[in-house]
Amino acid sequence: MQSRTLRSASALLLLVASSSAAAAPQNELSIHLSTLGTPDADYDMFSENANLTSVSLRGGWGFHENISLIGDLSRSRTVSDVYAYGDQDWEEVLIFRSGLTTYQLGLGLKGRIPIGNLPWLAGYAVGQGVAMTSTVRLDDEPDQEGNPNELQYRAMAPGFRVAGGVELLPLRVGFEGRLFTNLEVGYGLVGALNYRDAEAETVGEDTALIGDLKFRGVYFAWGMGWRF
Repeated sequence: MQSRTLRSASALLLLVASSSAAAAPQNELSIHLSTLGTPDADYDMFSENANLTSVSLRGGWGFHENISLIGDLSRSRTVSDVYAYGDQDWEEVLIFRSGLTTYQLGLGLKGRIPIGNLPWLAGYAVGQGVAMTSTVRLDDEPDQEGNPNELQYRAMAPGFRVAGGVELLPLRVGFEGRLFTNLEVGYGLVGALNYRDAEAETVGEDTALIGDLKFRGVYFAWGMGWRF
């Protein structure tokens, strides 16, 4: 499935490169809200939703009339309280608070597909390689500031995402710029995040893996920004 997805994205970018529609190279700056699905049952320790929601800053450099180099930095943070039953079956007791923080750095190509002679509407395809870093925090005294018993585990993994989208440029800003909003849907995959004790790694100890998380599935993003 992954190889078919990558081949499809490559075909879309080739279609864009061969487009005869005239358009000047354009750069962009934007902010996006995105989600990435996860089939991993262990993720419910951090969130009730099977999606990783992130906020990202994206920049693009247009080096061809329809092709841009795209880079973005995303951040996500979720916090959840984990309970267990106490001595009485109906009594729930707070065991610890779990937190998950991730950063994703993406770099790739975006191909713009003009729709007729409409300067305010375009389709596009985007493909990016991704590097994700993640930190897990487990705190048995969440109300105590700087709890020395807080546990931290870190992991890093590569991945990719491919998507298609629609871009609407309704407002002109200055002589060349336009404000825009866009919507994109596709598929994302990040390799298994194998978490290790952060403190033990700092002092050079050899630590065993404590578990992993996997993020892969439908990728969805909505954004707004400035094209210039």
